[in-house]
Amino acid sequence: MMRMRWNHESILFLIILAIALAGLFGGTKLPLTARFTIGSGAAPVIYAACVLVISAVLIIKALRNKEPEKLIPLTGKKGLIFVLLCILFAILANFLGFVISLFIFSVPALVYAEGWQFKKALPFALIWTLVVYWFFVKILSVPLLPGIFFSS
Repeated sequence: MMRMRWNHESILFLIILAIALAGLFGGTKLPLTARFTIGSGAAPVIYAACVLVISAVLIIKALRNKEPEKLIPLTGKKGLIFVLLCILFAILANFLGFVISLFIFSVPALVYAEGWQFKKALPFALIWTLVVYWFFVKILSVPLLPGIFFSS
């Protein structure tokens, strides 16, 4: 019996597969058709179905790879860390708000996923957060998610 190889890439593709299934499930809760046009659920279902097919192909390809030197564990590990940070960002944004969560997300994303030094990542994340806040709130007048703890 052939033993399948689980590596960082296949775990990352499984997470993407789970996100696609969640998008497919959530998209089917919205109307797929409307009068004379497509409904609001059509785009999420189409995107989720495409991501579902692509991630399934990538999982099969990663699991069937027999040569360890062709696997890219560092890239897979960085991608896995980045996906986990994105999930953490989405969860924290509801509680702490978009701005604080963006800063909290940016520092480890730069340090762990991109390999920056902490001393360099901290000021960049702060400047990046302020620029995003300024652009969306001041220039575009788009309110950012305040979070449960900071909403009035």
